[in-house]
Amino acid sequence: MRLSFEFDLLSRLRRNKGQTDAEKRSNINVTNPFMGVFGRNTKSGVGITEEGALGLSAVYAAINKISSTLASLPLNLYRETAEGKVIAKEHPAFVILNSEPNEQETAFTFIERMLSDALMYGRAYAAIERGSVTSRPVALHPLDPEVIRPDVFDGQKIFRDSDSGSVYYPDDLIVLESFRGKSPIRLHMENMGITAAAMEYGARFFGTGGNIGGFLITDKSLTDEQYHRLKNTWSTQHQGIHNAHETAILEHGLKFERSTIPPDEAQFIATRKFQVEEVARIFGIPPILIQAEGATTYNNVEQILIAFAQQTLIPWARRFEMELDRKLIPDRERGEYHTRFDMRSLLRGDLDSRREFYATAIQHGFMSVNEVRKMEDFNGIGESGDIHLVQVNQIPLESAKAYGEKITAATGDPNQ
Repeated sequence: MRLSFEFDLLSRLRRNKGQTDAEKRSNINVTNPFMGVFGRNTKSGVGITEEGALGLSAVYAAINKISSTLASLPLNLYRETAEGKVIAKEHPAFVILNSEPNEQETAFTFIERMLSDALMYGRAYAAIERGSVTSRPVALHPLDPEVIRPDVFDGQKIFRDSDSGSVYYPDDLIVLESFRGKSPIRLHMENMGITAAAMEYGARFFGTGGNIGGFLITDKSLTDEQYHRLKNTWSTQHQGIHNAHETAILEHGLKFERSTIPPDEAQFIATRKFQVEEVARIFGIPPILIQAEGATTYNNVEQILIAFAQQTLIPWARRFEMELDRKLIPDRERGEYHTRFDMRSLLRGDLDSRREFYATAIQHGFMSVNEVRKMEDFNGIGESGDIHLVQVNQIPLESAKAYGEKITAATGDPNQ
């Protein structure tokens, strides 16, 4: 159960009264739990780290697509009123969330950094800087997730920076976690290893001029001098991109036999394509959005983008929103203030779909003209645009006779 900020602050002051920063750190014996062998080799023979995985184009594209797309959406702080919700520009946390979380970053770069860290390492952290007088949040500072370690001290969860020794309490950190707080790259290390191995295999193949490795065979014995001379001569004349397609001349009964599988027989291209789909599956993103080949047409692009927004971005947005509400909004303001990403630009579809929706909304009276114009980033047209309209061409049967008599009387035409 999370204590309120006021109670937690007082308890910390009482606990740390009269202690220096060094004494406070020395009183907390934080262990560094075993997090797995960082960058361990995979069965494919290629070692992978979270940072190194960005060198794989599919991993880079997936993380960049998710983090930059969500960062491009407005993150607003709203206040609930009797008339509905309004943007709370007067709240101290509004500027932090909407434009400038700290002096070095914009809101875009901060959100992109937090999302990319969570996607790579499983967790992202940002320290909350609070005002000395009001204890209100005044800035958010991203931390390196590789050096932050969770632990428990005196029955309370804490986080410690293993480099500096700084200790953070839960109320002092924004913590954004992926599924179960696990790194997707670490969990799928073997999968990433296959992707990296295929890339390295292709690089080595083309780096040697497309020459396949093999054996030089002879039925004669070679002296050490002949062996080394033959090896050096062969390497000089037949390896490297500059020696591609050169003709090999074999003397003294030498024969060449391949020792590796050619790329076509190893289904090199098919393997690389499949691994792109695997990476997309790991990060929950449609493969077409990271330029993977797939059956896509003009008609289904919109549905792919909407599926990406609903199934990938919205879960991340809700994780972020709920953590921000928990840490930046005091208990006494809960229910009145809340944060929200504006997802409408991703979910509203193409122009024809929006036009059809707006026409229906106005005809049936659940949206006004000004509300429609606002969704399209147009200015309102005055008070007349706030009127909600309802069609009257469908009425109950028992009212039809009275309605007809009323229309006839209004027009003065007895034949109506």
